[in-house]
Amino acid sequence: MLLSATPPLKDFFDFLNTHTGIKNETLFTVCTTLFVFSAGILSNWIIKKLSARTQRRNYRNTVNLLLENLANLCHKQYLRSEREINSLSLIDNKLMGMSQHINPALPFLNKMDYSIFLSAYIRGFRQKLKIKAASKVFALIAVANVLEKDNEEKLNYFMGQVRPMQDQYIKNILELEQYQRNLPLKIFNDYSLKLRLLEIFANWDRKHVDNNFRTSFTHLISPLLTLLKQYPLEGQLDDISKMSQECHFCYSEISHNDVYIHEHLLYFIHQNKRIYRLLTIVLRIFKS
Repeated sequence: MLLSATPPLKDFFDFLNTHTGIKNETLFTVCTTLFVFSAGILSNWIIKKLSARTQRRNYRNTVNLLLENLANLCHKQYLRSEREINSLSLIDNKLMGMSQHINPALPFLNKMDYSIFLSAYIRGFRQKLKIKAASKVFALIAVANVLEKDNEEKLNYFMGQVRPMQDQYIKNILELEQYQRNLPLKIFNDYSLKLRLLEIFANWDRKHVDNNFRTSFTHLISPLLTLLKQYPLEGQLDDISKMSQECHFCYSEISHNDVYIHEHLLYFIHQNKRIYRLLTIVLRIFKS
């Protein structure tokens, strides 16, 4: 009955019946089964394709967000460091630029698989360009990891090496101030030496409006060292000479590290700026 309602289909089954000897009803049942089976396979294939496409889209959206976070933080860090580098100074007690920089996106980006990344991003047009962009992404992530580790090492170095020098310098400055309080009671072979010492300390009292290292070295330690060289045989100068020499050594180390940290900060600015700019370009390529 179903076959009588569809003449073309009936002719098809009659043709098969003539050449195979199989009844039309049997052929209809077999064809229907094959059609349903094929339709099921096609539906599953379409569903899997759509699911894979959705997963790739969600993966790209997540990774894009992490890369944008990395780019934005690098942007903020290099702008902040550019503003502060001229004021950053160990010898002036200005250390804003030595704070630790933590990037919350890096732990997640470090877990990315390169092959999965390629399968999600290298599609459509300009695939060669996208492959280059993908390689650049992983290279920039590696640089960001090095920067974060390097900052931690520099901060640990500062705390372990420079801070003790600063503490020793301050300790000697306090002892020199104690020496100043006792200076009027001290007796020297050459009274003019005592007058010149009093003059240096009096000038120091006027000049040290703050307690940074540069001010104390310029207006107290340096004049003391110059004066002490002129009286090598004066026994009363042994203690003040020792304190002044220790301050000179500590100040030299602090100054050396001040240059070292500035050089590191310049490198830090350059690399953060580079990561930000290249990631911005890469994200435009992936989104095109």
